[in-house]
Amino acid sequence: MNKIFFLIALLYCIPIFSDRQNAKMGMAIDFPGLSALDHTGMIHIGNIDDFRTKTEHMINHKLDKVNAMPDYVLLEQQGQLTPEFTERVINYYTQHFLKISQKYFKEIRHLKPILMKLISTWAQQRGLQDSLVLLWAGIEPGKEEQFVKDYAPTIKSFYTFLGDIDMLLLDIMHSCPKTYAHYLECKKLIEEKHQQHA
Repeated sequence: MNKIFFLIALLYCIPIFSDRQNAKMGMAIDFPGLSALDHTGMIHIGNIDDFRTKTEHMINHKLDKVNAMPDYVLLEQQGQLTPEFTERVINYYTQHFLKISQKYFKEIRHLKPILMKLISTWAQQRGLQDSLVLLWAGIEPGKEEQFVKDYAPTIKSFYTFLGDIDMLLLDIMHSCPKTYAHYLECKKLIEEKHQQHA
């Protein structure tokens, strides 16, 4: 009986994320500056890919050896989590995300004016004008934790925020085909070397 209820609840919740989840293929952003940066090799695709990998690992990590973030979103929507437990889960994910993202955001602070225009263009092209990433791009350094508390107070809203960041990073990678192709080639050579020495 519980399995049937869980399945029905899951199917009921899927449309909430379907638009964003269906966009996981990667899209080239129509932003002139990106093409120029791609040809100069100034985009650090390796850092972007590394950040994406760490964020996705955090989302899929089973926090209590049973549930990952998508499971908590579902349980939260079903009203099966206490406010105290929800707050604990959000605090864990917030702290973990801020820890892994700090390095990457420091590296791109000087590009903030360009990034804000890029993210605005991206959100428009993706039809995500409601994305918290638009607000995140404009916050002052050191205010990241307060931003999450104010604008992503539920597991679902934080999960959507992370999903949008992941999509933005994927789209930036696809918008820099020259740098991306070079990165994939280097990655392949490194993996082949590791296999030879294994």
